[in-house]
Amino acid sequence: FEARVHEGSRGVVVNLTVDDRDDPATGAWRAMYSIISGDPTQRFEIQTNPDNNEGMLSVVKPLDYETTALHTLLIRVENEDPLVPEVGYGPSSTATVHVTVEDINEGPVFFPDPLIVTRMENILVGSFVASLNATDPDILEIQSISHRLVVNYRALYRQVQNITQQSKNYVESGNDETGKKSVCYTALKKLRS
Repeated sequence: FEARVHEGSRGVVVNLTVDDRDDPATGAWRAMYSIISGDPTQRFEIQTNPDNNEGMLSVVKPLDYETTALHTLLIRVENEDPLVPEVGYGPSSTATVHVTVEDINEGPVFFPDPLIVTRMENILVGSFVASLNATDPDILEIQSISHRLVVNYRALYRQVQNITQQSKNYVESGNDETGKKSVCYTALKKLRS
């Protein structure tokens, strides 16, 4: 079986089919799937679709292309009910699933985030304030990172989801309740041709 998934995504990536000739909807027909190798960090899970007995392989923890671009899983399937002891075939079957992770363009990440800097008021214009460190998770691409100061706090707020009212006031005004100034930087990357 083969599957392709974008890095960072979750959900069902492939359905595994089995041929079981027992009476449908019985324990002898119902399949139980398990991942027996290839998933040491438990990023996948497999469940049985009760309607058609297919194994639904899902990504439950996002995959990272730069870490591992191909995952090879060994899946075992067996019946819910144990087999009759005299049967001439094994109690389970296995299949190999190759999951290819497709790269997506990820934005730079600041470290630390947030960076908290304390300086005395009225420092000279042009004084050193802080050194910003942003790295790009897309380490396999040749690109550069540039920084720019975000000064439109209202536009920044509109881009931020799930923010509290207290944070809203802080971002819009550029001040918190202690009178400290807030500056927001954005790291941008440019692909090199």
